[in-house]
Amino acid sequence: MADHRDVFLGGTCGDSKWRDTLIAKLNGVTYFNPVKPPGTWTREDEELENKYKKTCEYMLFIITPEMQGYYSIAEVVESSFKKPGRTIFCALDTDNEKSFSDVQNKSLRATERLLQRNKAIVKRSLDEVANFLNQKHKSGKSCIIC
Repeated sequence: MADHRDVFLGGTCGDSKWRDTLIAKLNGVTYFNPVKPPGTWTREDEELENKYKKTCEYMLFIITPEMQGYYSIAEVVESSFKKPGRTIFCALDTDNEKSFSDVQNKSLRATERLLQRNKAIVKRSLDEVANFLNQKHKSGKSCIIC
């Protein structure tokens, strides 16, 4: 069984460096980073990721314009049903000088509203995400419905 971690780092992969930026802002918060170098993902990695999805206190999904696939959107919606009050969503407007289009931004805002109806936590920046996680870690308290 996977050991306990505070937060699962899901969302955009590819050339995005949001995980590195966020990890540098965390103070004592433990995390599981599922990203592996291209071409190295194995069945064992998938099994380990699925174990951490069940055991992490919070499920975080950061979406950026570097997103290439859409599975992370499906994952965050599923997580908002399975872990209400423990799913965090953040859509970053820019990443590596790329930006979402107006149509994509409108869709992301609608996604945020849907997630909030499911009791997900929506943040607007990596600083907001880090502050939330650091505060929860510092207080030692979990948030059932934020």
